Amino acid sequence: MGEVIDLQSCLIEPNNCTFDVPVVITFQFDSKGVSDVTWEVQYEADYTNKRHVIQLCSVGPCDYSAGNHTVDLKIPAVNTEGVKERRLLSMGILKCVLCSGKEEIVSVNLVTQVTRDGDGNLVRMMMSPLE
Repeated sequence: MGEVIDLQSCLIEPNNCTFDVPVVITFQFDSKGVSDVTWEVQYEADYTNKRHVIQLCSVGPCDYSAGNHTVDLKIPAVNTEGVKERRLLSMGILKCVLCSGKEEIVSVNLVTQVTRDGDGNLVRMMMSPLE
């Protein structure tokens, strides 16, 4: 996953649920040691065509000494106001970016498929970058 961290596991809870449900992404990783970093989380709808970026949350600042660490990224429901539904009904990416100041150090990207269930609700399925 880059020179700064080595991603060991990625847990997505809940997954395969309606698009508007908050989610917790848990990363376990080995760090070579970084300080004063922030996780920036955003969702890019309609990744394959015209991207629409939705800022979701920011976690930090954090310090990760050399060794094994776990971080829980608690992501609120995605506010889709102003986003055309056809842009949501395609592949998207949940980007979890580790930043030092404004510099991107590592980006962990979770491909997300959004479909409709039998009741017409938008359902998301996030895929771990490790699978």
